[in-house]
Amino acid sequence: MRFHSCENDNSFGPVVQHCSRHFDFTVKFQIIILNILPSALFIVLAIPRLLHLARKSPIVSGSWFQALKLPFAKALFVILASLQVASIIIGATAVQYRPLIVASAAVSLVASLSMGMLSFLEHARDTRPSFLLNIYLPLMSLFGIARIRTLFLSSLDHGSMVFTAISTAALSVNMVLVLLESIQKGLWIMSPSQKKSPEETSGIYSLATCAWLAKLLLTGYRIILQPQHLYPLEQSMNAESLEKIAVRIAASEFCGRPHKLLRSVLWELRIPFLLPVITRAAQLGFDLAQPLFIQSLLNHLSQPVVAGRSASSGYGLIGAAVLIYVGAPMAAVLQSYFHQRFLFKLRSVLVCAIFQKTSTTNATAGDDKRSLTLMSTDVQRIVLGFTSIHDLWAIPIQLGVTYYLLFRQIGPSFTASVVVTLLCILASSSVMRFVTRLQKRWMEHVQMRISKTVNAIANMKSIKFSGLGDATQKEIHNMRIKEISIGNQFRGVLLANIALGFTPGQLAPMFTFVTAMRHLSVSAIFTSMSLMALAGGKLNILIQKAPYLEASLACFQRIQEFLEQQDWRDFRERLDPAVDLSRKPEPRSNACNTTIKIRDGSFGWEEGTYIVKNVSTDIEPGLTIVTGPVASGKSTLCKALLGETPTHQGQVSLSIGHSKIAFCDQTAFLVNATIKENITGEGADDEGRYQEVLQATMLHIDLLLLPLGDKTLVGSNGAALSGGQKQRIAIARALYECCPLNIFDDVLSGLDKDTEQQVFSRCFGPNGLLQRRDATIVLCTHAVRHLPSASHIIVLSPEGTIAEQGTFPHLRRNGIYVQGLGVAGQDSVNALLDNGTSRGTTSGVIKPTQPSATTTTDAKEKTRTTGDRKVFVHYFRSIGIPCLSLLVFLGVLCGFLWDFPNVWLKFWSEDSTLTVPSHGLPYWLEIYSALAILSLIAITAEVSIGMLAVAKVTGLKLHSDALRTVMTAPLRLFSTTDMGAITSLFSQDMSLVDEELPVALLEVVIMSWIVIGAAAVTAAVSSYVLIAYPFIFASIYFIQRFYLRTSRQLRLLDLEAKSPLYTHFLDTMTGISTIRAFGWSKKYTSLNLTLLNASIKPDFQLRMIQSWLSFILGMLVAVLAIAVIILATQLKADAGFTGAGMVSIINFGGYLSSIVVNYTLLETSIGAVNRLKTFSEATPTEDSASGDRAPPPSWPSSGHVVMRGVSASYDNHSEPSRNGMHSKMTLKDVNLEIMPGEKVAICGRTGSGKSSLLLLLLRLLNPAPGADQSVSIDGECMTSIDGNVARQRIIALPQEAVFLPDGTSFRMNLDPDGSASDEVFQESLEAVGLWTFVTEHGGLSGELTADEFSHGQKQLFVLGRAVVRRRVRALARLADMRERPSEGIDFANCTGGGGLLILDEYSSNVDAETDERMHDIIGREFKHYTVVMVSHRLEATMAFDRIVVLDAGQVVEQGDPKTLLEKEGGRFRGLWAAVGS
Repeated sequence: MRFHSCENDNSFGPVVQHCSRHFDFTVKFQIIILNILPSALFIVLAIPRLLHLARKSPIVSGSWFQALKLPFAKALFVILASLQVASIIIGATAVQYRPLIVASAAVSLVASLSMGMLSFLEHARDTRPSFLLNIYLPLMSLFGIARIRTLFLSSLDHGSMVFTAISTAALSVNMVLVLLESIQKGLWIMSPSQKKSPEETSGIYSLATCAWLAKLLLTGYRIILQPQHLYPLEQSMNAESLEKIAVRIAASEFCGRPHKLLRSVLWELRIPFLLPVITRAAQLGFDLAQPLFIQSLLNHLSQPVVAGRSASSGYGLIGAAVLIYVGAPMAAVLQSYFHQRFLFKLRSVLVCAIFQKTSTTNATAGDDKRSLTLMSTDVQRIVLGFTSIHDLWAIPIQLGVTYYLLFRQIGPSFTASVVVTLLCILASSSVMRFVTRLQKRWMEHVQMRISKTVNAIANMKSIKFSGLGDATQKEIHNMRIKEISIGNQFRGVLLANIALGFTPGQLAPMFTFVTAMRHLSVSAIFTSMSLMALAGGKLNILIQKAPYLEASLACFQRIQEFLEQQDWRDFRERLDPAVDLSRKPEPRSNACNTTIKIRDGSFGWEEGTYIVKNVSTDIEPGLTIVTGPVASGKSTLCKALLGETPTHQGQVSLSIGHSKIAFCDQTAFLVNATIKENITGEGADDEGRYQEVLQATMLHIDLLLLPLGDKTLVGSNGAALSGGQKQRIAIARALYECCPLNIFDDVLSGLDKDTEQQVFSRCFGPNGLLQRRDATIVLCTHAVRHLPSASHIIVLSPEGTIAEQGTFPHLRRNGIYVQGLGVAGQDSVNALLDNGTSRGTTSGVIKPTQPSATTTTDAKEKTRTTGDRKVFVHYFRSIGIPCLSLLVFLGVLCGFLWDFPNVWLKFWSEDSTLTVPSHGLPYWLEIYSALAILSLIAITAEVSIGMLAVAKVTGLKLHSDALRTVMTAPLRLFSTTDMGAITSLFSQDMSLVDEELPVALLEVVIMSWIVIGAAAVTAAVSSYVLIAYPFIFASIYFIQRFYLRTSRQLRLLDLEAKSPLYTHFLDTMTGISTIRAFGWSKKYTSLNLTLLNASIKPDFQLRMIQSWLSFILGMLVAVLAIAVIILATQLKADAGFTGAGMVSIINFGGYLSSIVVNYTLLETSIGAVNRLKTFSEATPTEDSASGDRAPPPSWPSSGHVVMRGVSASYDNHSEPSRNGMHSKMTLKDVNLEIMPGEKVAICGRTGSGKSSLLLLLLRLLNPAPGADQSVSIDGECMTSIDGNVARQRIIALPQEAVFLPDGTSFRMNLDPDGSASDEVFQESLEAVGLWTFVTEHGGLSGELTADEFSHGQKQLFVLGRAVVRRRVRALARLADMRERPSEGIDFANCTGGGGLLILDEYSSNVDAETDERMHDIIGREFKHYTVVMVSHRLEATMAFDRIVVLDAGQVVEQGDPKTLLEKEGGRFRGLWAAVGS
């Protein structure tokens, strides 16, 4: 067997020389590099894969699949192996290359046998077609074509022809196997999951071309996407799988070591992290191939026609172009696929770790909402920083190879480019030192703003009630201004880095060509230019992305610091009989099993500070009541029984088995679900038990009054309910759980006395539900009239010690505190309980007809798929015309200055090769240098406008609009809108507005003009290229239109899916004590995983269709590049313009992809602006249905209130029926007149409309439409007055005390307007007994932290604020009348005019002594004011001038308290009798 040999066939070549086989590799190169090496590598990789598959179970079924595909594949592998054996036999007769041919055939035989075994196992035991086979088989087919061509050209005799025929047959079998091995197995996979993602069954071809996304794209184009239309997550990306990693990370010891969390995460995710290395290396190869290809192309074009431009060389260049320009986008898609999988796994692991820490941290640690910022903003920035993590190693390698190739082109002159590059890197390194510090400061301010905004939203009703709306809005807005200012400092560092990143690409060619231009050919110039363009572009990426990576490291450190916080540790012990508990508290009268034992217990919230001290007591089954004055530590003792206090000493022992405890906090913890879902919680649905607890808590009556009954959504933090209803739902949840130990912290304070008595008797009394269950009950309360019902009483002193404890008879005889209360004995209480228990036994729950869901309108559906151009107009208006115009102008300038230097370089190179150049070197160099410098200046100016000015203006404007909308929205917004949805506007959406949108807009503007210039330069190669442009740009238009219909919807689904996750985090932080007490931690963790999966699906699939878009655009660029090369090689093209065109094409695909991707990012991220715009436009203001007139400055001067036929509802769409008695009305036909200076108490059971009446006076609730309805104060119609102004003029004390955001001063909290003097502050605080507290915490200028107050102290502080406001108004009126004395003022006797004071159960959280003190302060300070008070403490109402009794929203009785008390059958008398006052 003989072959025709070329001169260097026995060398590696790789190209033959002086041979008839034009454009061919040497035989030795082909056998070793194209056959032996890949086959040996395949064998090495196949062995571990075979061992791995052998340990797995079969997962593929299907008779057709098993019967046809597998036998056919086996037959082909047998044929292939037989052909390899024949090759060995025939190859042994070869005269030339015998060792190589035999070795090659032998290795191929082993590879064929390995392929057969691997194919069988892959078919049966893996979901995907084999990656290894699908890479190896096409590669060997491609190499085989080159070998077969060589064999056909070299065969000389019969033996060589037979060998060629066998090799051709083997190649044919190989190609058939390529098709066979690419068949997917989705239909035959045996899986417990009914629905699997096409991703899980896709092979490498489907992944590289994004074919697996076709169904999703078509679905999104045709219909409105819903979450159920999305692909399920692949198993390894499920949060359930990744949570195990988060658990291992959380369990590791960080010990304060920097970046320990980062190292732990990367180690756990090492395989997903390293997989993209392979595809990034392939990308690197394709990038480096392009300048080498351009050099070969220009060398080919530079040859005279007589010397060659052989057809084979031209065809070879075309083939190489196909491989390079088609392979590059496929490698990029695979790189993106594997890297995005890593990024989303990283996100899931971090979110899971943060949630686990949130659920195990101390109860006080979640108050600043830190974990919400970490899981949203910080994790998002980590993902952003790690997006280009593999560029850190790939780009330096690429730069090294590029500069080596540049050295080969231009010699020592390349050092100019290297010097510029090194200087820029050094400068960038210096700038980078500021990144971490600025990023950390920025994130801290973002966290602070989000935390304060969330708190404000949660307490909006009380904030508005107190007249603090404007002050709160101003404080949060100032936080936003400071946050953006610090953010711009960080962006300034990024701007400097961006300028440094562009510098090498713009200035390096200038310095390089100064020294080398005289000696370079056209081919060398444009090859060098392409290399410098490639190096400059990659260096630009490296320098620009480095700050984001540095910032992500700072975010990692913030998360690590959070995870390093001390975990909640349950310090309670299980009761052990062997433990010596010799120190006994006072003996109990009834011998029974002890549930809780406390010995020498001291508990607090800060290290070294104890609120409850030296407590020793036994708590046994039955009712134990804990009472005492304000700030005595009752709530702290409750939390200590749960093991929640961080600071503790002594011993707390629980009886064995009490791991689940029913707990009701002082502030009811409710999630935004239906009433029934809040009550049944996480337990099984037991209808009998459910009805039982409804009866016990008197909720069955409330449900009859609600249109949707128990399907009514409670709103965020129960905003749709009254305070009493929220507490009773929390009590019902505790009763429903049937726990042996039940702890209730002041849960009766928000109830009217009648309802309170009913609830107490039915739940806690001797015949109550809990007593019938033989449960242990701990009830903290100020309602001392219930003490006779307790089996044990614990009285805490103001110092936090036990003042006295024992049974009620014992303490009434021997105690001091209980004896001094004068509470009736057990007999009268029993009679009262018996009377109360028989009342209100209405059975059943109204079964409402659930209203059908409102379908999405056609207009909204169209907007969801095609976008809303008005959103762009809204966004551009927020930027401003001057700024936008400058942005566009600089973009045009950048486009021109970016591309024209290539054309100028072409003219310069041609002139330099002339014998007599038309211009000297200074002429060409000065203009080229000017273009480069102007280009750098223009780009820097454009980026500075986009990143600094646009981000600042839009960030402030959109945030201000959204904040104003929230602060002026009616209360029904907070009862009908999920808190997480509103929170996401100020966290996720603001993050997009600050970061992604300005950058996307910047990229679109700059790249659009750069692409136009690049297209013009490319068209200069041949006029035929112009013919392709209309088709290319038409294709781009239709592609982006097809793509955007799906991407917009996925972006909206992504934004919508994150809101429930944020809400769940907020709920967990708010109710962590309740969650742990009920033992719901695992279930809340499970729900977090479900919500996390739901939020990842749309985001991941959006990233994947962005890869699809990049692939399609890359293929369009490939078509353009191949067309240019075909025209250049087949026609006589100018080498200079061809070089300039190919240099443009190197980055043309990236620019084109950048335009569409960033425009898509602009389109999809504009969804954040759309949500902000829609929220601002769709949310009505309080004054939208009425006036916004400001009353006279002295209003209200007397407090004359008149209501005529007023009905009102929280439902904006409700209207009264003809008789004015619509079922949804909260108030119905109210007629009431309150005279100036009159003191009026509003009474009634919970849910009767008392608080609604006060909200009506404060313009927080508007009257229903009606010609005969009116509400006026001092003759001013309330519907025509601005609500904010009205609340600032009327002094009101809410049921729940509120403050300005933590960190504001005591002075600002007392007087947001800054009108009061320090003297007024001091006297007011002394009046409420808090001056000493304030001075101990930094004085009036000290920072106020609400959690430092007890609940009672909070109410006293709010009363102090009211006193300050009253005195400031009095001083202002005296100043107007010029009656202010020269020395001090007796405010107690100074009238200063009248006014209106509104009190809503303001003393519900204080003890009787403090309550009496507060009444004295109000009577003294506001004796000339009209006072309207809602109170459940009926004894306090006896000092009022008039009582108004409400029931079901109607005034059913009014008159003098004593007269009403004597009225037989009267409502007030019934309330009085119900509580035994």
